[in-house]
Amino acid sequence: MSELETMRYRIASAAVLVACLFGCLLGCGESKSSLHEIDHTTPAHWPVDLNDAAEKMRIRLSNLGTLDSTHNDGVSVDLKELRDLVGWIPEVAADTDLTEQQWNKVYEASEVARKQMQKASQVSPDLAQQIESLCNLLEESQKLLVVHDDKAISFSDPITK
Repeated sequence: MSELETMRYRIASAAVLVACLFGCLLGCGESKSSLHEIDHTTPAHWPVDLNDAAEKMRIRLSNLGTLDSTHNDGVSVDLKELRDLVGWIPEVAADTDLTEQQWNKVYEASEVARKQMQKASQVSPDLAQQIESLCNLLEESQKLLVVHDDKAISFSDPITK
């Protein structure tokens, strides 16, 4: 191979390498809005707020034993969704403006219920009462948020006048 051919080979190799690096830096042309973007859907029974969570838990609690719809494992759909809801409570509460102390109270109550529900194949009267108490706590916590929101609105009213 002559010196000229060697030089052309090196230039061509360098050009291919630069083109590959440039292509890698640009990507394939698809843009993602997040590095953690996952294709999934939100379950239909996902609660929008604490009151909604309490309402959905009460509905499923009252439906237990009255519906024949079960999963392949023989567990009631309502029991599975009730477990989901109880497990989601800390995340739903974290999406609110509860204080840390208020959130901790909700978290602790939901964790006690969640742990008991993990072991249960059905909801005992004691567990049903515990879930009802959790629902009451969620509604009380939601009321604290509404009072907080009302105060925020009243502070801003003089400014708008």
